[in-house]
Amino acid sequence: MYEKGDVVLVRCRNINAPLIRVKLLEKEVFEGHKGRYINFPPYVGWSAMITNRKDCDMLRKNCSIPFSWPDERTTFVFEEEIVRKANKKK
Repeated sequence: MYEKGDVVLVRCRNINAPLIRVKLLEKEVFEGHKGRYINFPPYVGWSAMITNRKDCDMLRKNCSIPFSWPDERTTFVFEEEIVRKANKKK
């Protein structure tokens, strides 16, 4: 459904923030396994990079997430957090 290099809108599940625009870098698939005390469920996620400076500043100021432009702006996004592909600017 999504491919490497797509720019998508993401809704963060743990914080109340507007949609964030990220570029997908690398897909990661974890099959899951049973541990001795905990079962680890399967998941699909992406390594992603924030593409908008305003999003990076908003997350740092309002949510205390230590992103800085342009150096440290990579993150991990679960596939169920992706809302849709972003519209291309004309």
